[in-house]
Amino acid sequence: MHLDRLKLRDFRNFEALDLQLEPGFNLIVGKNAQGKTNLLEAIYFIGTGKRLRGMRDHEAIRQGASSAHIEVTLAEGRTSVSLDIFLSGRKSASINGQSLPKASDLLGRVPVVAFSASDLPILRGEPSERRAFLDLHLSQIYPRYLTQFSAYKQALAQRNSLLKLAQKEPVEASLFVPWEMTMSVSAEHISLHRERYLADLKPEIQARHAQLGSGESITLELESTLAGLDAAEIADRLAESRERDIQRGSTSLGPHRDEWILCIDQKDARRYGSQGQQRTAVIALKLAVFRFLEQSLGQSPVLLLDDIFSDLDHDRRQKLIEIVAQEAGQVVLTCTDAAQAGAELGSHARRIVIEQGKVSE
Repeated sequence: MHLDRLKLRDFRNFEALDLQLEPGFNLIVGKNAQGKTNLLEAIYFIGTGKRLRGMRDHEAIRQGASSAHIEVTLAEGRTSVSLDIFLSGRKSASINGQSLPKASDLLGRVPVVAFSASDLPILRGEPSERRAFLDLHLSQIYPRYLTQFSAYKQALAQRNSLLKLAQKEPVEASLFVPWEMTMSVSAEHISLHRERYLADLKPEIQARHAQLGSGESITLELESTLAGLDAAEIADRLAESRERDIQRGSTSLGPHRDEWILCIDQKDARRYGSQGQQRTAVIALKLAVFRFLEQSLGQSPVLLLDDIFSDLDHDRRQKLIEIVAQEAGQVVLTCTDAAQAGAELGSHARRIVIEQGKVSE
């Protein structure tokens, strides 16, 4: 799969844009704060429904405008996919002009994997960021995962409301049961997919890490409060934990408490890895995710590289360029200097210059 055309209206600093993209390498060049990352973010947004950077959705709207519009045309089948973002925070999505029930239904329609300098929080940040990383990529592969995840979140919110109410007044146990049953069915599905996904990523991340020349071992481990349990067993655990959870005012068991650990030479990379080790590990992880998505979907995701080469030493930059050149399909990469992409990529790339939200060839 590749994107044939990208159209923007009132997105970030782009008043209007109609850009043809090559099926291979597209090199976006420009000084800082000109709109390079905004262009990548538009592609990421329509592929995932989320911002590439941790901001509120309405901040994607150009100042003075009431909404923003992103549209991509896929080369296969000439399918048009669009996303509109409104100041209220509401989003609407459509395919070939037909509205989708929810903007999240776009997930998996335009599969993307993004690399950026802001990826380190995957390791350094809170467990919620690592869970979100898993949920995003699993949702691109398995539409039912997103359905189960949404059902779990809704039931969890209802159970937590009852727990808080029970701190103030008696609440019948029967009121908890339907929400716990919904949670248990969804939790079994979520936990199983997360566990299998990380297990499938293990050999791939090990291979990518070795390709990047680290010379160290790397592995992934899931820490789950409900690992290996079926829905009935999860429901029993939730019922058993109810009194304790009332005291806490929140649910202590479930996928919302999961954590995954990336280890380098058997040590937690978050706590003991150097910045260089962490950066290399995250790149290996993203390459593994890219490869797994490609195998699962039967087509290459769009690969977005946002000014990543400037953060790598020469050797790792060259190795990453070699991997991308050999294995990736469509690539959109940003650089402040075209030379950072290297001669091999640069000679085959379509060069697009961005200056103050305007594009020139």
